[in-house]
Order: sequence, then structure tokens, then C-alpha cells
Amino acid sequence: MRRRQFIEAVALDLIKPHVRTRRSSLTHVRKDLKDLMDKFLGYGPNDDISHSDSSGPSQPKKAKVRRCHLCPRNLDRKSRQECSECKQTVCKIHSVDKKICQSCDKET
Repeated sequence: MRRRQFIEAVALDLIKPHVRTRRSSLTHVRKDLKDLMDKFLGYGPNDDISHSDSSGPSQPKKAKVRRCHLCPRNLDRKSRQECSECKQTVCKIHSVDKKICQSCDKET
């Protein structure tokens, strides 16, 4: 095997997991692009390609950054933290601890 052929083979082996992950997670892509990916990966026209077939590790989704429900709107404090009781977004100032907000703490 020549050097150029070796480098091309290594490049293709490095690209295939990425293309496989992209192909399994894509939903809104033109059919011709999906067909090119399938051809590159060696899938036939009747092969079942499931969306859960990803070679990479699954990453937990982060909570959305939202406005604290206890702060006045003009302060516009944002947080990812949620109260475990009411499931509302709470900033650091209005949380009693990491699990519960001040309003739920007063009720208990």
C-alpha cells in the first residue's frame, strides 16, 4: 500500500463515525444528501437506519436559561436552576438551597 492510499484510508476511517452520527441525528435534510451519506457509509437502500444509533456518548441536555419567577421583571435575573417542588426557575438569591425556592419553603 502506498503512502497516499494509507493516508486516504486513515482519513476515511476517522470520518465515518462522524458521518454516521450526523446521519442518524439529521431529520430535515435533502434526500440526495442522505443518499450520499448512506452510500459513503455502505448502507443499502433497504437498510434500516435508526435515529438512536450514534457512536458518540450521549450527553444530558442542559436546562434552558430562563427568568427567575420571583424576581421583578426589571431585574431580569436568569438561571438554569429549578425548584424541586414547583418546577419554576429560581435564581441563586431566591433559592433556600439548591433544591427548593423561598416561596415553597414558606409553604412547608
